[in-house]
Amino acid sequence: MLGDQLCNRVAEATRKRFYEDGDVPHTTPKEPPKF
Repeated sequence: MLGDQLCNRVAEATRKRFYEDGDVPHTTPKEPPKF
Protein backbone atom coordinates (compact mmCIF):
# COMPACT_ATOMS: atom_id res chain seq x y z
CA MET A 1 0.00 0.00 0.00
CA LEU A 2 1.11 3.53 -0.77
CA GLY A 3 0.72 4.66 2.85
CA ASP A 4 2.99 1.89 4.13
CA GLN A 5 5.65 2.64 1.51
CA LEU A 6 5.64 6.32 2.45
CA CYS A 7 5.84 5.47 6.15
CA ASN A 8 8.78 3.12 5.59
CA ARG A 9 10.55 5.69 3.45
CA VAL A 10 10.14 8.38 6.12
CA ALA A 11 11.32 6.02 8.85
CA GLU A 12 14.38 5.04 6.80
CA ALA A 13 15.22 8.67 6.05
CA THR A 14 14.89 9.54 9.73
CA ARG A 15 17.15 6.64 10.68
CA LYS A 16 19.78 7.71 8.14
CA ARG A 17 19.63 11.26 9.48
CA PHE A 18 20.23 9.96 13.02
CA TYR A 19 23.21 7.90 11.84
CA GLU A 20 24.71 10.83 9.92
CA ASP A 21 24.33 13.10 12.95
CA GLY A 22 25.94 10.42 15.10
CA ASP A 23 23.04 10.72 17.52
CA VAL A 24 21.34 7.32 17.44
CA PRO A 25 18.72 6.88 20.16
CA HIS A 26 18.58 3.50 21.88
CA THR A 27 14.83 3.38 21.29
CA THR A 28 13.50 4.61 17.97
CA PRO A 29 10.56 7.03 18.36
CA LYS A 30 7.21 5.34 17.78
CA GLU A 31 5.61 8.45 16.32
CA PRO A 32 6.39 9.45 12.73
CA PRO A 33 7.91 12.91 12.29
CA LYS A 34 5.39 15.73 11.88
CA PHE A 35 5.23 17.45 8.52
